[in-house]
Amino acid sequence: SKMGKDQRIALRVVVYCSAAVFSVEYILRLWSCVDDHRSDALTQTVRPCRFRAHFALSWPMLLDLLSLASFLQDLLPGAPWFYGLVALRMFRFLNILRMERNFRVFRPLLGVVSQQRKELGATV
Repeated sequence: SKMGKDQRIALRVVVYCSAAVFSVEYILRLWSCVDDHRSDALTQTVRPCRFRAHFALSWPMLLDLLSLASFLQDLLPGAPWFYGLVALRMFRFLNILRMERNFRVFRPLLGVVSQQRKELGATV
């Protein structure tokens, strides 16, 4: 089904806000990684810029960069025409998993589902 004009505008706002938040968070994490790892032997032996480059090439940061690229590709003019890049959107799910790992935001929801599993099973 086609989205109405209001839904398209709302989706665009969500994409812009998400891209802005995740971009700022990525940049701040990259900038502050030197302070977070002061006790690491690597930070004591290399310059901060070199350590940031090393940190940026770690798997978690590369996955976050791919996830961020999926948001940013939606902001490009004519983004619907980049169908080959649509696969990048699956990396957005990684941000949700990372949020769960860091903040345990879904723990209360999973607890309720676990407690009410019999009732939920009966409705299905």
